[in-house]
Amino acid sequence: MIYTVTPAENCFPGVHRHLSELEQFGTRHIYLDQLNQVTDQDAVIFGAWEPNAYPMAIRRCKARLKAVLFTSPLLQAQMNEPELIFLDTILKLRENGVIGCIFFADYGTYEVFKDLMPDVHHLPHPADPKKIEPYILEPKDYTGEQKKDIFMYLPWGNKNKNQMTQLAAVKLFQRNNPDVKFHANGMGSWAAWADRLKIDYCDQGYLQKDFYYASIFMKRCGLHVTLSESFAYGVLDAFLLETPVVCSPAIDWAPPSLIVKNPDDPVEIAELLDKVYNSNNPAYGKAAKKAALTKIEYNNQKVKEVLDTIFS
Repeated sequence: MIYTVTPAENCFPGVHRHLSELEQFGTRHIYLDQLNQVTDQDAVIFGAWEPNAYPMAIRRCKARLKAVLFTSPLLQAQMNEPELIFLDTILKLRENGVIGCIFFADYGTYEVFKDLMPDVHHLPHPADPKKIEPYILEPKDYTGEQKKDIFMYLPWGNKNKNQMTQLAAVKLFQRNNPDVKFHANGMGSWAAWADRLKIDYCDQGYLQKDFYYASIFMKRCGLHVTLSESFAYGVLDAFLLETPVVCSPAIDWAPPSLIVKNPDDPVEIAELLDKVYNSNNPAYGKAAKKAALTKIEYNNQKVKEVLDTIFS
């Protein structure tokens, strides 16, 4: 059995999502307190988290093969400094033979490290689009209203998410669209800037899965103009629901019609957001879904090839 391990439910959601999505290939996802299920006949892929905690868990794990997944591109790791410590810890674990291989989700990061030590592999983000299908309903099945408003659902504490520029773009967008509300999730201290910019917003806090998908489905457009991104499952979810999202070049698999050239320009972001929102053209959503399915098909095939090669 191939196990994948993260600390706990809803902890490090991007890493958790990546590893739990591998279950479609026959792996089993568990949490740290379930590690005693692993035997010396099994293999384990650990997600990268607190660098002082998981090396101990790796050392006491009985698996015949131990690996660690690092998901971030290098700019994201640099902007969120603990991630560079994670990376350094992982490299030392491999150098010292504590783990058998390293997986990098980001292709560029993989290219950098693949010739510095053996058994370094690229493991892109997998996804199962069938998980989204139960949430694709007619808008009337949710609220009886048509799609409206905009959203930005992301981890607000991560420095690579470009929060200030995106909030500024929302402020400019609402200047011409005063009846459109901005929806967010757990803004924390960023709510003070939303207040200062006089943004009409709704901070929905933590969203349970059912409400999360329903909320995305009912929005006309989203924002995810980040500075660095490994994949962005939130964008994928929206695209599969045919909800267009204005993206940065970091989401290079998005349709070109939804990508701004300069993620540091609130005017450009606001203009594209206004164009997509007010056209209310379903072609944006259909192009987004097509791009998502194409990306998933490619990633899933690559993941299957890597798992078959290493764990066969």
